[in-house]
Amino acid sequence: MSQGCFIVFEGIDGSGKSEQYGRLTERLKKDYDVLATAEPTKGMPIGNLIRQVLYGNEETSEESLALLFAADRVDHTEKKIKPALEDGKVVISDRYVYSSLAYQSRGMNKELDLDWVKTINRYALEPDVVIFLDITPEEGQKRLANGQIRVKDHT
Repeated sequence: MSQGCFIVFEGIDGSGKSEQYGRLTERLKKDYDVLATAEPTKGMPIGNLIRQVLYGNEETSEESLALLFAADRVDHTEKKIKPALEDGKVVISDRYVYSSLAYQSRGMNKELDLDWVKTINRYALEPDVVIFLDITPEEGQKRLANGQIRVKDHT
C-alpha cells in the first residue's frame, strides 16, 4: 500500500482556512480516501480541554496552553494522522504545528521563546504540502465581524 499525503492549511483567524479546507476535502473525496481533521482536535480529551480554555470555561497560563497544544498534536499525530497516512489516505488538517509556532511565540498575550515552542513540538510531522492563506490582520478582523464565535482573549 502506498504512503498517503499530508496537507495542512494555515493562516490567521478570518483568512479562510476552514472554507478552503472544506472545499479541498470535498473535491479530493471524489477520488481519494480522505481524513479531514483539525487542531485543536475535537472529540479527543486534550483537544476538548484546549477548547474549554480557548472558549472561556477554563483558565490556564500561556505556557500550559502551549504544552497542551503540543500534547494534543502528539496524540492527534499518533492516533489519527500516522495511521491514516500508513493506510494511504490523504490527510487534510485545518491547522497544525505552524499555528503553535506563530501564536505561542508571538501572537498570544505572552510571547514564549520560539526555540522552546519548537522543542515541545518536535514530534510533529513535516507535512507534504502547507497551504498558507495570507491576509492582513485588519481583513481577518473585518471577516470575523459577522458574528463567528472567536477564541476569548485570555490573560
